[in-house]
Amino acid sequence: MKLTRVPTSVLLVLLATPLFADAVITVDATRFGRIVSFDSLSITLTSGCGVHPPISISWSDVLLLRFDGQCVPHSVLPDPAGLEKCTQKRINGFKVRFNQSSAPFFALKANLKANGKVHFVSMTDESLSTGSRNEVKSIQPVDVCPSSLPKDQKPHSSFCSESKQFAVSWSPAPIFNNQVFTRGASIYIDVIGRLRGLSEEDVRFAYQSALSLWAIALQEAKSSLAPELQKYVDQSTARGGNFALFTPPQVIRMACLDNALSIVKWYAQRKDIFPIQKKDYVAMAQVQGRTVLLNANDNVFGVARNDSALSPTVVSLITVFVHELGHSFGLPDRPHSVEPSVMDPDYVIDNLNKTLSPMAADTKAFADVLKASIEGAAAGIFNAENCAGLRRRQR
Repeated sequence: MKLTRVPTSVLLVLLATPLFADAVITVDATRFGRIVSFDSLSITLTSGCGVHPPISISWSDVLLLRFDGQCVPHSVLPDPAGLEKCTQKRINGFKVRFNQSSAPFFALKANLKANGKVHFVSMTDESLSTGSRNEVKSIQPVDVCPSSLPKDQKPHSSFCSESKQFAVSWSPAPIFNNQVFTRGASIYIDVIGRLRGLSEEDVRFAYQSALSLWAIALQEAKSSLAPELQKYVDQSTARGGNFALFTPPQVIRMACLDNALSIVKWYAQRKDIFPIQKKDYVAMAQVQGRTVLLNANDNVFGVARNDSALSPTVVSLITVFVHELGHSFGLPDRPHSVEPSVMDPDYVIDNLNKTLSPMAADTKAFADVLKASIEGAAAGIFNAENCAGLRRRQR
């Protein structure tokens, strides 16, 4: 996102308080209310201390933003910010100060979410840091000379940070109306217990493989797709000479839960979600959602990195993800029929140690559900009444 250039004398002060009554001092007025969110361009404020609807205020008009629990005008002045001599192109961004820390943190981008979490992109290495707004003391828009940046800057110790990652044509933007199927995916693997026999990279690989199989199914059925999906296939295909390379959405593994688009919960211990009464369950997924639950306490998962079958006692994690991702996109279980389907739980259960790919009927249903205006539950949200489970047959 391009940052709006603002005077270096502008200061954004955040004083942590349980009251969250905020004052926004602009060039021509003082407004009071509750800061709902902000990004690099504007601030959203519920005006009048929650009495009036939210309003949007451009950063270029802001002199001061204060959290202090007072809903009355304040006589406050922004701190002056001098400019040192610089022979390099200055970087437009933010100087962040944290509570109980004297060292400033320089960020390219700053974002406040509705859940009270602040996100910063480091100006030095573009790493992403996430934490509570209560730990932030001040944020000041500045133009920084690269030579003046600290070599090893760190955010507040309570913030979760992760390094910049690279992926081919990665984007969180949806491919069609369905918001769950995006041009790039990121997952957080929440391990309850411990991973046995697999690594987190194995889980990411299995998720990537399953997502790729769904995307490849679209590529193979391109001629029958809606124009918008045909456009997606074309944009994801690189051609040269007699060769064509289709690149499905890339999956990256996040170190911070709040930064992930989807959550995979690996249950290697007996918990409420997979009690002894549900030991026959292999996995569950939020329908039209972004959360998949794996029962690793009663199943041994494996990842076949080719088309060969696993041992009969091992469950193919790729196949499980293929089935559960179908539910995430909004596909229901498909009744058992003569025609095989990865959304037919009986067919999947009979082939749990094999890698299964979406069939023609699955692809048609997938293409149809991508046209639907589906927002999908947020990552980590799981409603047992609106989920689908892959379950072994009762003995």
